[in-house]
Amino acid sequence: MRFRLLSVLEEVLGSSESAGKSDTVFHCPFCNHHKKKLSINLTNQKYHCWICETKGRSISTLFYRCGASSSQMEQLKNVLEYYKIKDDINVEVNQSILKLPDEYISLASKPNKDVINFLRREKPSLSMSDVIKHKIGYCLSGKYAGRIILPSYDKNGLLNFFEGRDFTGMSMYKYLGAPVKINEIIINEFFLDFKFPVVIVEGFFDSLSVKRNVTYLTGSIISEKLKYRLLMEETPMVYVVIDPDKKKQAIKYCTELNALGIKTRFVDCGIQDPSDFGYTNTWNSINKSVEIDEYSAITSLL
Repeated sequence: MRFRLLSVLEEVLGSSESAGKSDTVFHCPFCNHHKKKLSINLTNQKYHCWICETKGRSISTLFYRCGASSSQMEQLKNVLEYYKIKDDINVEVNQSILKLPDEYISLASKPNKDVINFLRREKPSLSMSDVIKHKIGYCLSGKYAGRIILPSYDKNGLLNFFEGRDFTGMSMYKYLGAPVKINEIIINEFFLDFKFPVVIVEGFFDSLSVKRNVTYLTGSIISEKLKYRLLMEETPMVYVVIDPDKKKQAIKYCTELNALGIKTRFVDCGIQDPSDFGYTNTWNSINKSVEIDEYSAITSLL
């Protein structure tokens, strides 16, 4: 079994080296590190790059993200079915799957002076590790020309949303999102563990001040899918960290989640946006937050 599966993997990822009883390492196609740092467990299918932190639970997902051909996907499927290896996701190659714009350029692979100057000026908390982790890029032409591309991935590592942030100052719209049904997705689901407290912020750059177990909103609603996961996974606590000018909306989110039986706390960052507040200050505010009930929701608005 190991030989047949390894043969299919090497056709897509190149040569490998054994790293234990079930683990094999390859060169990572996402960060292109000179050493073989992409580890794949041939028994449970989990993969993890120890450099860029790309990871997942399904070889099918990995193949799709690497741009494997239909025939290579079919070979993998046959091997997994023959040996009755459980695959977490049935990935089909078709045109309906959301993709990044054709004009997308990786910021990590090809830095752009205008993009970098904008980020240094407007979002100084952004680090190169954030760029690599979130696969941030940009477009110079097409529908998203002049925009920084901020992708989101579902629990299996598949793209489920992206939005473009204008960096030219020429557009009347700061953000332009992908055409998806927001109620049916969870932003940054790939990085969430619902067994631990989850933080909800307003936007991508706000999430950088939290860094761990954080999702953000794309509009004025909390998606139905997010509510469902929080409820079903019995997430112990949800922290709502929203910009100070939208305090009433933040309290509304808290009471809405509480009504579903989801414990929620409102986080007050004072007069600063979370993206400007920084990691340490944001977490200090999170740790000082109090649980929201009907009474505290009313008094918080006074």
